[in-house]
Amino acid sequence: MKIVLVSHETLATHMLATAEAFLGAHDENYALELRFGDSPDELEDALRAVADEGDSSAQMLVLCDIMSGSPFNVASKVSYGNDRMRVVYGMNLGMVMEVMSNRDDMDAEELARHVVDLMPTTYGVGPF
Repeated sequence: MKIVLVSHETLATHMLATAEAFLGAHDENYALELRFGDSPDELEDALRAVADEGDSSAQMLVLCDIMSGSPFNVASKVSYGNDRMRVVYGMNLGMVMEVMSNRDDMDAEELARHVVDLMPTTYGVGPF
């Protein structure tokens, strides 16, 4: 399963680096960021490229920083109608580590619901 962290600025890169320091690197971990001055279209292109990379039938869980931010909106747009992709907002280090630790035991939907159930009610699963 591909795990993609999507955020404003450098949060995704730093969160992924921190989680991998504890759990080790994985070929299917990705960090994508929307930096000041970037176009959301560029982020959309990058997310679609990750989705199409390698095994295009692989499931994908996208963790976003905040609901209704541009990264979340882009991820929701890309995932709309895609039954192999799920989006969760409210990304934090505990959530990232939980997802990375359980990627082989659950499919994307189960894992998305699992981490949302573990987190406070201010987090949630994006549109399906």
